[in-house]
Amino acid sequence: MSAWASCSAAADRCGRALLAFGIHAYRACLRPLIGRECLFAVGCSEHVLRTARRDGSRAALRAFAVRVRTCRGDFSIGSRAGVPHALTRDGIILPLDQLAAGTRRAVELAYTEARERIGPSAG
Repeated sequence: MSAWASCSAAADRCGRALLAFGIHAYRACLRPLIGRECLFAVGCSEHVLRTARRDGSRAALRAFAVRVRTCRGDFSIGSRAGVPHALTRDGIILPLDQLAAGTRRAVELAYTEARERIGPSAG
């Protein structure tokens, strides 16, 4: 292994450790204060940890940036071919299987209520 590759691997290990520390600190100190469920079925912090383990610290930082931008808790309800989904402020479509249980129920309920108001010809 070259010196550059060795240094790069060490930096990645350090980055993964710092990410893990930050996430565990967030979970212990900040998450209880936030008091809202994550939009995603796999929570944002768990998603970033998994990405770090699988793909390294750079990929985890990119995943973190995307999740922070996407997971604001505000979304609209949409559907394709009669299948409801959440639509983020950034225009990202989130299928029901990617949503946390509470969010999934809210999307399904809002979709059902909207279809009932519109009538049987919708969709």
